[in-house]
Amino acid sequence: MATRVLVCVADDEGAGPGSRTALEDLLEQIEDVEVVQRMDSNVSFVVWQDGTAANVLRRAKVTGASVVSPAWVLACHQQACVVAPDQYIIDATAAASSATNKRAAPAKPATDSKRKATSKQAGSRKRPAEGSAAAEGNAEPAANDENQCPGVDDEAAARPEPKRAPYVKAVSDDEAKSSGKKEARRKTTTKKQCSIALSQVDDFVRDAAEDLAKNLPGYAVCDSVDFTHLVVGKAARTVKVFYAIARGAWILSSDWILQSLQAGKWLPPESFEFDDLPGKASRLANADGDHRGMFAGELVFVDDDVEPPKQTIQELFLACGAQIVQKPADASVCIGAGPSTGTVDVKWLFDSLIAFKKLDREEFTAPGSPIF
Repeated sequence: MATRVLVCVADDEGAGPGSRTALEDLLEQIEDVEVVQRMDSNVSFVVWQDGTAANVLRRAKVTGASVVSPAWVLACHQQACVVAPDQYIIDATAAASSATNKRAAPAKPATDSKRKATSKQAGSRKRPAEGSAAAEGNAEPAANDENQCPGVDDEAAARPEPKRAPYVKAVSDDEAKSSGKKEARRKTTTKKQCSIALSQVDDFVRDAAEDLAKNLPGYAVCDSVDFTHLVVGKAARTVKVFYAIARGAWILSSDWILQSLQAGKWLPPESFEFDDLPGKASRLANADGDHRGMFAGELVFVDDDVEPPKQTIQELFLACGAQIVQKPADASVCIGAGPSTGTVDVKWLFDSLIAFKKLDREEFTAPGSPIF
């Protein structure tokens, strides 16, 4: 019997990766999963995020259906089967309460007498003297760490607007009116822009990352190797993975993107480091001012016929503390594409990075290349 799933997300998600249509399309690609449009006693899972159907959630509690986040859908899609919902469960009671609150009646408009009183008070307020700090809007901006990426204390900046995607930054009326303060803040804030690269991830994760970066400050998605954070779908030997290890960049699982999407803000990356790669060890080592790199002291000559290109191999060695020489006679080690007298295969570099230690180069005589 097919597993019946009901997708219940807010209509304001549009056509993005978290939209109802996108989630249903992913579910329909999984064998033995049936997407339904109405809640009944045969529904096993309710996919819910910022929906307003409180009655569906109450019914799920009665029937025993599991209420899960959209991240569960991607996990099922990646595994091509229905996965255990344990880590994706949402409290149906709390969700129903939140959905009910969204339907609260709007406040009544102010009476004529109140409007007159408010108008009178507004007219009696003194205008600030010309040239004063209040008139110029030059309030002192909050302190800001230049090199801090978002994720720890950016919750206020990433608070969502009502009836919009949860990751769209809300801008208060006061902030919008205080143009002088905003200008002063722009001049004094030099917050570092972090960049995200993606490797071996699902299209859903890629779309979600681009959507988040577009609507939340602090990160940009890039296709180059000049990134600060690498999101990976699996432990593949890709060029981006090698650059991340060599330079001490963050290596994170795709759950970081999915759970940040669900939370409506960038979550702290520490909880999402990818355990199958030495990203954390490399990141901490590179943060140490005394770290010289695993190839420190090596004089490396790189042959022209290596794959990936010579420049890439040279950059990786340099990032690991080696020096590049232009003549084989000046080198302590010559790197080539395959076995050759006096030449070490480029696989020595790749395997050493994955192990995060310099391996015995005498063992590397067979050709090898990463995935592109």
